[in-house]
Amino acid sequence: MTMYEEKKLAIPGFNLAFKIWHGKAQKPVLCLHGKLDNAASFDLLAPLLSHLQLVAVDYPGTGFSSFYPEGVLPYWKNDAFLMLHLIKSFEWEQFDIVAHSLGGLLAIILAIVQPKLVRKMVFLDILGPTVKFVEQGIAYLREDAQTFLTGNPPQRTVYPDQESAIQVRMKMGNISYQAAKALVQRGTIQINEGWVWTYDRRLHAVNSTIVYEDELRALLKAIESPVCLIRAKQGVPYPAAVFQGRAESIKQLTIHELPGGHHVHMDNPLPVAEIISNFLA
Repeated sequence: MTMYEEKKLAIPGFNLAFKIWHGKAQKPVLCLHGKLDNAASFDLLAPLLSHLQLVAVDYPGTGFSSFYPEGVLPYWKNDAFLMLHLIKSFEWEQFDIVAHSLGGLLAIILAIVQPKLVRKMVFLDILGPTVKFVEQGIAYLREDAQTFLTGNPPQRTVYPDQESAIQVRMKMGNISYQAAKALVQRGTIQINEGWVWTYDRRLHAVNSTIVYEDELRALLKAIESPVCLIRAKQGVPYPAAVFQGRAESIKQLTIHELPGGHHVHMDNPLPVAEIISNFLA
């Protein structure tokens, strides 16, 4: 029996695709995935949280959602504002957020602009971007400009089957087979020659848009909702002083640490689900 429904919402300029897990559950949770992932990022976690109504969204240019218009650079902060249309359509009185990687930045924006609606937030192995985005900001700006100008070329890497794409995805992100399989199944399509990724190539041009440290800490200080951070021991590394400064910027922060990599919620979902369940109770 399928525990989720596939949905789409028409909003100005876009069709947003999303999966609703456990639609009859009373407590809504907005699930926000990472860069170049899709709503399947929560496929391994969702079955373990049957008491929660999980709404996992494909950002524009990922999964089954439509792309940004030609000539427009995709931007994570705009993605956050697009989520407001989805939130409004559900007429939620309150909701929680579970966010992975880049999704954490979207979650921060939503918590600031909708403080009365966002009850609690869970960050999965992320407390802002790695410091390399600041240190290499100028270089990323040049790279992203070239990526943007290239757009979506008709010629893409073709894999003979989905299994080949899964193996490549595992190596690219150092993630488990089950995690790569979920992302590939939602993020690829079969053509005459084989299988190709369907995501918007302009999404590679996000690095130069990431916030610098001073802006990030100002955003973190503005959060009123309680936050739970689930750190992966082999996940995103931070210099100790940077991590401490960010953690101290959040008014109400609980930290848990688990073995695993950056996609710990997919590679080792059971303990992640237990922490989420207890925190959101």
